[in-house]
Amino acid sequence: MHIKSFYIDNFRGYRKFKLNCEKDLNVITGINNSGKTTILEAISLWNELFGYLISKAQKGNNKLLISQNDFRFSHKNGNYFDYRKFNSVRTSGYKDIFYDLKTSNKITISAIVENNTDKIEIGFVINAVTGNNYNIVLKEHDRFDFQKFNRIFNLLPNPIGCFFSSPIATLPTMEEFSLPPKIKEGVKTRQSVLFFRNRLFNLFQSANEFQIYKTMLSQIVFNDNNSIEFRIIGDIQIDINISIEVSIKQKGYKNISLLGSGTIQIMEILLHLFEVKKDLNVILLDEPDSHIHRDIQKRLIKELANSQIQFFITTHNEALIRSTNPKNIFFIEEDVSSKSLTEYHPIYNQTLTAKKSGISPSYHSHIMHKIGAETSLDILNALEADKIFFVEGCDDSDYIRKIMEINNINIDCVFWAFDGLDNLISKIKHYKVFFSGIGNISALWNKCSIIVDSDYTTDLQKGSLKEALKRKTGLSTFIWNTYTIESSILKDKNALSKILSTYTHSKGIIKTISEIDNVIAEKYAEYVLEKTAFMDNDILFCNSVQGQIDARKANLKSSLEISKVYNGTNLSNSYRIYCKGQFKTGLIDHICNKDDVEIILTKIVTELGIEIDSTIENRIYELIPFIDVNNQPNEWNDLAAFIKQI
Repeated sequence: MHIKSFYIDNFRGYRKFKLNCEKDLNVITGINNSGKTTILEAISLWNELFGYLISKAQKGNNKLLISQNDFRFSHKNGNYFDYRKFNSVRTSGYKDIFYDLKTSNKITISAIVENNTDKIEIGFVINAVTGNNYNIVLKEHDRFDFQKFNRIFNLLPNPIGCFFSSPIATLPTMEEFSLPPKIKEGVKTRQSVLFFRNRLFNLFQSANEFQIYKTMLSQIVFNDNNSIEFRIIGDIQIDINISIEVSIKQKGYKNISLLGSGTIQIMEILLHLFEVKKDLNVILLDEPDSHIHRDIQKRLIKELANSQIQFFITTHNEALIRSTNPKNIFFIEEDVSSKSLTEYHPIYNQTLTAKKSGISPSYHSHIMHKIGAETSLDILNALEADKIFFVEGCDDSDYIRKIMEINNINIDCVFWAFDGLDNLISKIKHYKVFFSGIGNISALWNKCSIIVDSDYTTDLQKGSLKEALKRKTGLSTFIWNTYTIESSILKDKNALSKILSTYTHSKGIIKTISEIDNVIAEKYAEYVLEKTAFMDNDILFCNSVQGQIDARKANLKSSLEISKVYNGTNLSNSYRIYCKGQFKTGLIDHICNKDDVEIILTKIVTELGIEIDSTIENRIYELIPFIDVNNQPNEWNDLAAFIKQI
């Protein structure tokens, strides 16, 4: 279970604000004083209000569909609480939590909670009343679905594990044993550091979980599995204080308070992972990167993203941002409040300004620039990336990122565009000299690979070109079997049928696979007739193909000393014969450029009864949300396999 979206209205500096959350990791950044911590406090307050208002019904209520002993949220009026009772929000006065400090601004905090099968919105409204009290009620109480509420949660009345952690500067030298209720209250009130040893002691009682904790800690801090050992001394039955000593890389034990603040911070964060055992598990981390080395941050983010727990993290730390997948990063503008609803999505949903050549724009550098970082240069992405892909054009990176996302390939990669295959061929040799000289333990060149289109190339020529590029550059090379990366969606007709079936269904139009197959076959046949006549009769086309192939042949020879890819003289005629052979098998992808793909897909979806949205510039982007690992084209499978093995 996770928070799907979170809504804030009139709380501190926020009004009419909605965060569309990721179910695993949510890294929230922005310039200073943009209100990042306010989001964490709002989530924490929402959890606190949930706990204060939840109660068991003493009798049934037919109007609300509540049975006796069902759980509900108090009554719709008269739930008064002293403002000093709340621990989740730090305030200096009664008015502090209201927008513009005006108590007339009614606060609404609401979350849509979702599990695998269902979702429900749970919201609370805070009104100021006389004295020091707030009146707190369930949002839209009389229309709330109490039956679904009781069904969706398994661990009522306490189904939420919500922990708020702040940076730890130092650890007290002594700590007394405490009972679980006191520890729980300390964590809840953001004083978890005062119970750090108690929490380690309690985890130590479970040998298996403590071993997992040690392994995880060692992996994050030292990038191995066995560098940290603990010696925990004390008996809660007879001792007042707990003594915990730590050995780092077998260099002797020392008191845990003497460890570096970064290691203690990691220990604190990981402890939360083992304390959360609820229906909804949420951990709030306010700038946890303050004392953590950048490489450790990278390993920490990877661990948190795979933890099956929902994290909300605030930061303006460059290393942590660069270590996070763009689909998990939210950038909060300085002015987040307006009279109309403002929705925030991960920065991955934004469109970046493209460049024809050079490093493709990075979401990370985009964020670095917006928060005013001087180190926002894209070259840093290349230096820190796991892989660098040399591609033909800036659009290629968008498609490849989508394919990686569909296939759950979570590697940090950079795309370097060359504005065409011929530019890549002429420049790649110089890049090798430059990249081979950059790096410490390993040269930057060793992280590079090539992904290019086939253009006017036959299957035999593609194989020869792939091997020649790999031999001359030393780089793993992937050449699409299709004319361009865009036309890959046309090669696998079975996959295209499944994609279109899901797409049309989403539009309320039900078509059988057989019906879709017939439309695809019809439009492909029309294209074959048109293109065959064009290739037979258009002398300019044949001359253009011959000219491009001759230029590439010469370029390969002069730039890379490659001479055995394009053999013969009348190469345009060889290509024409190859194309006609492909046509006879019902294939068209080998000659479809980007414009052809757009026209063919538009004709197909129109024939299927879909009204064309004129605002959509690229039909493939309209279909991509309906593509998954089970219906993706074979070409996409091949690219995913290539990326995984390099």
